[in-house]
Amino acid sequence: MDKSSMIKASKYWESREKQSVKMECSSLLLEMEKFILAHNTCALATGFDEFVRCTPIEYSYRQVLFGYFLKEA
Repeated sequence: MDKSSMIKASKYWESREKQSVKMECSSLLLEMEKFILAHNTCALATGFDEFVRCTPIEYSYRQVLFGYFLKEA
């Protein structure tokens, strides 16, 4: 992605942010925790250039603490 494309993308998302509906922080945290507690698997991803690697990991969540269990294929 060249510099002009990055600037264009940045302006697009900044304009979307201005229009977005905001949620109270306490409500957001409650919704996030409900989602986290309803699942036990997520994806840990990284990338460089055109190479992307994504690994599913299992987790446990207890009283605002995460425990991660990596799974390598």
